[in-house]
Amino acid sequence: MTAMVDFRQLNSADPDSWRAASQEWAALAKDLGRAAADLDRGTRRPLQNGGWSGAGAAIAAMKKIKNTIGALEAAEGELTAVSMVLAGLAQATEVSQVTLREAKDQAAREGLVIGPDGSVSRNPGTGFAPAPETILSVTQEQQISKLIGEALREATQSDQKSAAELRRLAGRTGETDPERAYNLDVNDASRTELEAIAGTIPTGPPEQVAQWWNSLPPAEQQKLMLAAPAALAGVAGIPEEIKAQLRGFDGVDRTKVVQFALQNWDRPVGRTYPDDCTNFVSEALRSGGLHQKGFDIAPFAGQSDTEHTWYGGQFGSGDPISPRSHSYTLARGLHEFLTSNNSSEVPLTQARPGDVMFWKDPHEGIHHTAVVTAVVDGHVYYTQHSGGAQNADWTARQTMYNELGDPQGASVIRVRQDD
Repeated sequence: MTAMVDFRQLNSADPDSWRAASQEWAALAKDLGRAAADLDRGTRRPLQNGGWSGAGAAIAAMKKIKNTIGALEAAEGELTAVSMVLAGLAQATEVSQVTLREAKDQAAREGLVIGPDGSVSRNPGTGFAPAPETILSVTQEQQISKLIGEALREATQSDQKSAAELRRLAGRTGETDPERAYNLDVNDASRTELEAIAGTIPTGPPEQVAQWWNSLPPAEQQKLMLAAPAALAGVAGIPEEIKAQLRGFDGVDRTKVVQFALQNWDRPVGRTYPDDCTNFVSEALRSGGLHQKGFDIAPFAGQSDTEHTWYGGQFGSGDPISPRSHSYTLARGLHEFLTSNNSSEVPLTQARPGDVMFWKDPHEGIHHTAVVTAVVDGHVYYTQHSGGAQNADWTARQTMYNELGDPQGASVIRVRQDD
């Protein structure tokens, strides 16, 4: 584990340099992706379609070319993972520096001095104040010291998480399977990226949390609201109007939907199915307060009426006997139910945590679903069952699909209560 970040290090840190490095790694990843595509399009396909087959040399050459393409695509994934970790570290450090800046500003207003080690003391040049003011000054010293401590805690957790993930990725340079690179390393890196950002949220006394929140510029507040809505909603001291925005005004508590998904992505939920992506999303929506519909009319006969029914059992989500509607357990059925009952599709660029995301195959149509759990710098992050993933990056996932010759589209649904 890396050592704790100290005052001097945080004060002089340059998150813009990490953001620039992140962009450079991302650019290198794209270069490798283009190289793989060029080799596939310019060499493999012409050779395969040109009739060079059967001979031992042809078989060996084609195998070598395919392996090289796979290695390039895997390397693209690994570099993408590094880019994600650096991006998360940059944003988390910015938040920590805002907290530190607020402490420095308060010290200046109170005539206090912050030493090179982060210690707070009275400026001797101000002279001796009357006793009541001296007592107030001591209180201010304590508050500023706590704020500095919070800034260093934030910076340390993001630094340690990011450093550990980068060390892990450094040991993965020999990966040549693009699916493993994306399913293991890119997914793990995106989860680390979001954990680093969420870790900047303090859990101290409400007044300290409120002070921290109010010190953030509106742009930083908005970034955190999109990156870690469930974490913010659960912290005392965050303004109630902010929590209301996080919950949403559509009759479904978006923070509870996100929280359920993040907490249960890697564990069984209710009745188990071989492929239960939709059951998982339905349980998340149910935890957010979306009302069941149609069970009391015809629990068995109405199961396939995906336009009018959505239910997961009369006696609770874990009941092994009560029926579930097709809309509760099948992706296409859930999509039809939601869009027929006051919910609507929004562009991917407008996705927000708590939305539901559907995978669209050019041939099969809708076949998979997940919960949007974060949005960072325009990238949509989702959490799913059936190939469990927490805060996976859709852009990176789409790249993998394209490279594997399995292009996928996305349909994002803004869920609204229908009654």
